[in-house]
Amino acid sequence: MAKLTSDALDIIRQYAALLETVEEGLDYVEASFSDPRRMHADVLLADLLLALGKIGETNVYLNP
Repeated sequence: MAKLTSDALDIIRQYAALLETVEEGLDYVEASFSDPRRMHADVLLADLLLALGKIGETNVYLNP
């Protein structure tokens, strides 16, 4: 098994936190379809799509 540097481990932790945040955002957007009180889901969805693009770009570096 490969040893990770503290910097690499920190990046992986941040990456995992970003994935969790995106998941929470997607849950919010999904719920907004049935609850009109949830505001700005369209803006959030646009931000999530940008984040998913960045995640895709980052996967190139994290997947050897």
